[in-house]
Amino acid sequence: MAKASPIQNNFNGGELSPLLYGRTDIDKYRTGMAVCKNAVTLIQGPWLRRSGTKYVAEVKDSTKTTRAVGFEFSTTQAYIIEFGDLYLRFYMDRAQILDAGSPYEIVTPYAEADINSLKFVQSTDTLYIFHENYKPAKLTRTGHTNWTLTDLDFQDGPYLLENITPTTFNSNLATGSVTVTVSSIVGINNGTGMQPGDVGRVFRMEDGLGGWGWGKITAVNNTLEFEGDIIEGSVANSVATGKWRLGVWSDTTGYPSVGTFVEDRLMLAGSSEAPQRADGSRSGRYENFAPTELDSSVLDDNAISFTLNASQVNRIQWLVVAEQAMLVGTVGAEWVVRPSSLGEALTPSNVVARVSSTNGSSSAQAIRVGAATIFIQNSTRKVRDIRYKGIDTDGFDARDLSIMSEHMTVGGISNLVYQRDPQSILWARRNDGRLLGLTYDENNQVTGWHLHELGGFSDAAKTVHAKFKSEAVIPTPDGLSDEVWVIAERNINGVAKQYVEFLMPFWEKGNAQEDAFFVDCGLTYDGVPATTISGLDHLEGETVQVLADGAVQPDVTVSGGSVTIDRPASKIHFGFQYVSDGKILRLEAGASDGTAQGKTKVINSVVFRLYDSLGLEYGPELTDTMDEYFFRKAGDPTNTAVPLFNGDIKIETWPGDADTKGQIAWRQSAPLPLCVQALMPQVRTEDE
Repeated sequence: MAKASPIQNNFNGGELSPLLYGRTDIDKYRTGMAVCKNAVTLIQGPWLRRSGTKYVAEVKDSTKTTRAVGFEFSTTQAYIIEFGDLYLRFYMDRAQILDAGSPYEIVTPYAEADINSLKFVQSTDTLYIFHENYKPAKLTRTGHTNWTLTDLDFQDGPYLLENITPTTFNSNLATGSVTVTVSSIVGINNGTGMQPGDVGRVFRMEDGLGGWGWGKITAVNNTLEFEGDIIEGSVANSVATGKWRLGVWSDTTGYPSVGTFVEDRLMLAGSSEAPQRADGSRSGRYENFAPTELDSSVLDDNAISFTLNASQVNRIQWLVVAEQAMLVGTVGAEWVVRPSSLGEALTPSNVVARVSSTNGSSSAQAIRVGAATIFIQNSTRKVRDIRYKGIDTDGFDARDLSIMSEHMTVGGISNLVYQRDPQSILWARRNDGRLLGLTYDENNQVTGWHLHELGGFSDAAKTVHAKFKSEAVIPTPDGLSDEVWVIAERNINGVAKQYVEFLMPFWEKGNAQEDAFFVDCGLTYDGVPATTISGLDHLEGETVQVLADGAVQPDVTVSGGSVTIDRPASKIHFGFQYVSDGKILRLEAGASDGTAQGKTKVINSVVFRLYDSLGLEYGPELTDTMDEYFFRKAGDPTNTAVPLFNGDIKIETWPGDADTKGQIAWRQSAPLPLCVQALMPQVRTEDE
């Protein structure tokens, strides 16, 4: 038998697709894993157990859809906004914002069915909100308990193309409050004439002297008559004119569903009646969309309008400002929009849109990460990054970031958020309620996928894991890193609940052991030594794990909102157990006549190199009966926690029989940290 002592000291390839189990020839095989669950693969290489989630509050109504949205006013003032059926609630500094002892709340028009379709873009203290069925709105913050939601007040546009039909408008007055008579329904609202949903819509009419006046419709009397207020300029008085324009957006025609800021313009797109059209405001005037001056002259800072020239109608799904261009994702393709020459500014007469790729985009908002734009393909199975290839080729390409782990996205993914620090990780919610992580660092050529399941259950029978329902990322209160907030769907003591929670920071060396937080939906008691702890009402009737002053104590069941533990402690964490698993691919250590694949292997021993860890189960497969390594040694005091371990531990006799796989698996099920830096097996391969 050939004897070898290989090492795997890098796991940042993440969990690989079973389709790659035979590809021992690629670099990814040497850094990949067969299983990576409830752990992150660090850019530096180690496998690190994810920290637990801390409970903050129950949503207003757990029977309805809710959504978490991040709002970053500054690195030290960041909020999570709970979007629910016709309301918003707010969170800051890891707590719910209260007003006179009750959750601070404001009213919105957004119905439950539309919550997950809302799109956002933020500018300083204002969050702009878009949906095709609602007037675009802005949520403005002036204080922790002072938020205002108002509709955008569009000025002088954007407009449909100038009328080319025989239909004329005739105003009874030149200025002020006017009544406009329409000669025909032709050319208006697809041949239906004026509609009640046109109230609030902007319109333009000629003034008879080569210029324009514009106003807003205040009432629709019938399909051939409306009333309006002329806001600027004047219109032809008692003279029928065919020179008129109606606004693009209204209750009748729908509203833009996406937006972004580009070159100090607010760019909006994706309405139901004009799905391939985008409109940019005047520079620095985000609600003014005047296509020309009132004298018909066109300035460089006038509004921009363009329609993607595609052979099929493909709705615009997202807009992102990227290097050298604005990227536009549609159902069928990705487009690059920019001036005709690099270094020039976008103007009404200098805007070019070209197809960059034909993958097609889902409705999930794309995200800018460094020099790349990350988006979910329309199939919802692939995650791609678009990156500028350089001035030599002056183009963009869109790589498939999920091709090596295609099995991870089975069932589709529906959301994408980004955590910059302390590790660069994209988080994508799978449609089954699990969360996928993608450790992503292009500079170091790292892309590694990992799967996350919440501890606890979402059904009364306790057969289905608790589910991720919404995610958002904001800076930590100290502004030094980012934290992921989630809305979790749980079943607590037979009752369906939705809880707002956040993932605790990744474990780092130097953290106090008693601060280790590795339970889900958890809370912490911090006070004088005690055995009976109350305040756990959100876990009523549930069995939870206990870490007390850095030591594991037996599980307890919450009754009447309280528990009693075995020994008094001053810092105690309570919450649901979750299991973190790792498993490497089939060993390839070679044989005397070539490959080790397909040949019988015997693993004699394995050395685990651990970093600031405590607790380890191991074996050839992930099972409920894995062997356990005991860190407590003879002579260690029994009344204090075993300290965290740094260094190598050797499993002298590896469990399991000889097989052709030669795989190594490990698990952490205790509420403690685990970081695996390297595996060093001693293996014998039988030559055949």
